[in-house]
Amino acid sequence: EGGGTILSTGICWNTTGNPTINDNKTTDVNNNSSFLSNLSALEGSTRYFVRAYATNKGGTGYGNQIIFQTNSILTATDYDGNVYNTVSIGTQVWMAENLKTTHYRNGDNINYYSFSNDTYPMKDTSGYNWYEDSIKYRNIYGANYNWYAINDTRNICPLGWHIPSIDEWNILINYLGGQDVAGGKMKEDQKYWDMPNIADNSSGFNALPGGTEYERGKYNEGTKVTDWYDGLGTSARFCTKSLYTINNSYFTIIRLEGSKVNCSLFWKYFYATASVRCIKD
Repeated sequence: EGGGTILSTGICWNTTGNPTINDNKTTDVNNNSSFLSNLSALEGSTRYFVRAYATNKGGTGYGNQIIFQTNSILTATDYDGNVYNTVSIGTQVWMAENLKTTHYRNGDNINYYSFSNDTYPMKDTSGYNWYEDSIKYRNIYGANYNWYAINDTRNICPLGWHIPSIDEWNILINYLGGQDVAGGKMKEDQKYWDMPNIADNSSGFNALPGGTEYERGKYNEGTKVTDWYDGLGTSARFCTKSLYTINNSYFTIIRLEGSKVNCSLFWKYFYATASVRCIKD
């Protein structure tokens, strides 16, 4: 109470952080220590910052800041029936979850390959896998796809969506302030990243550290290679449809580590796989 009678209480909120009573607020005259307020007229796919407040003649005091994100108004549904939340960031609309479909848009199966079970493919073969060949990672981190799967004309994204190019990724990164800070604004900040996690997910992109799979040694057709699962909990890596150069055997991925976003090169062959986020047409 601060030595004076409480004149009003409520909650205040905004989309930028540390809201005050000059932002959106509720007003409840209540002299008790607890109260209930309802927020209304919120936007979908939006991250909100909320604080309780109490005011007396001496001024206003605030409680701890709480952060939440509203559900998407727009969703995307793949061939398997998986429904994905989405988020609007600047002029773009992105999936807010990693892709996990096992079929192309026309219903054809995407090949599943397992290093551990010796079903790895030859080069120029499209496919996907689960991290460590375990379907337990599916619902959280989705699947990892290779270059040939994301560039297959049958399309792995839901109708109305597509694999982003490096240019589309750069539009997102630049909108969020550039490579040095965009990562922290894109990363899920509450549960799945190893600590310490430099993130606030203020964009609502909700990047998850799903890791990747690739082999350590030189590729040899018909010879078992050493597989390497890497980055679960520490790194989010997303496919692009862009080749590094037209004749190069590498494609570009987006890697989030710390607060930064970096562009890396991966082998086109199956033994380089990463997560997929689709962008709206």
